[in-house]
Amino acid sequence: MIGIIAFKNLLHDPARFFATAAGIGLSFVLVTVQLGLLAGFDRTISAMIDHAKADLWIVPNGTAAFDDPSQLESTQRFAAAIAPGVKRVTPMLVGFAEWRRPGGGSTTVIVVGSDPRTGSIEPWNVRSGRTYDLKAPDAVAIDTSYSQQLGVSKRGDLARIEGIPARVAVTTNGIRSFTTSPYVFTSLSQARAFLNADASRASYLAVELTPGADAALVREHIASRLPNVEVLTPTEFRRRNVERWLLETGAGIALLAGAGLAVAVGSVIMMQSLYTSVNDHRKEFATLRAMGSSKRFLMSVIACQAAICTLAGCALASIGNFGVIALSASSSLPIQISASLMLVLGAVAALMSFAAAFAAAAKVGRVDPAEVFAQ
Repeated sequence: MIGIIAFKNLLHDPARFFATAAGIGLSFVLVTVQLGLLAGFDRTISAMIDHAKADLWIVPNGTAAFDDPSQLESTQRFAAAIAPGVKRVTPMLVGFAEWRRPGGGSTTVIVVGSDPRTGSIEPWNVRSGRTYDLKAPDAVAIDTSYSQQLGVSKRGDLARIEGIPARVAVTTNGIRSFTTSPYVFTSLSQARAFLNADASRASYLAVELTPGADAALVREHIASRLPNVEVLTPTEFRRRNVERWLLETGAGIALLAGAGLAVAVGSVIMMQSLYTSVNDHRKEFATLRAMGSSKRFLMSVIACQAAICTLAGCALASIGNFGVIALSASSSLPIQISASLMLVLGAVAALMSFAAAFAAAAKVGRVDPAEVFAQ
């Protein structure tokens, strides 16, 4: 009975119902875009750390992000390597460099150098070539999503990094940088040549532990032996990266603010529609009250109307979301939709429905049964 009354009330003015559903759907699409971008940013920012074979990270004091490194003595890895429970310590070199396109012009890239034999950090989503190919002189790996920016697109293409020849040996698909400067993978020795870095310098030391080793004890042991460095777990280093790029730059706050605004707009649209519906059917509600219906029953009708509007809006939003996600898949900032994000979107939908129903229910709760006799 409640569902029938609610549905007929909404279809009494089909144009308004579909306009309401479209407005709610649009707000859901905006929320999805904002939160999906936030999730995409999070994944992009932490991609290097998530794909590295490192149980602990040795970083210079004050390091805030993987893409913004300083340098430490690579010889410190020997002191870390003798700690009980350590399997391997691999130096990495990361730095910004000028990439000269073969057709002219230049752009800034982030050179990531490591030993290809250890695989501590290497390109993933390989499209052509093998990561082992990076052992060759001048060999680099680039991502095809930056082909236009780099002026190269396939294996064998030649460019220059800081005036030194760089030959594309490996191509990947989907490795993106939050700073918009493309990552260029290469061997540690070649990275030192590109970045003009001394052989004793490194940006990070990736520590791999033996199976069963206590990471906390190993971390404490290494930290006590190495001055002017920090020993971080992958989770801690990941959090630093996210805080640096999403919170300190304000990007994350801006996206959350945009999502909140979209929720507010959708809620107002639904409130306005339900409030107008109550006014249009005020005599019908008064008749139900005169026939003995309780306020709780009338409020249930309003809640059901809110739920129907929300479901209709979600159905329209799912179509829009599918298109937006598909369009962003090949962009530098793809929208990521996970199971946890879907739960958040469901909670947002419930919140909007509840807020709209509460506002309209307050109106219907004041309907006087005597109004049925008013002329």
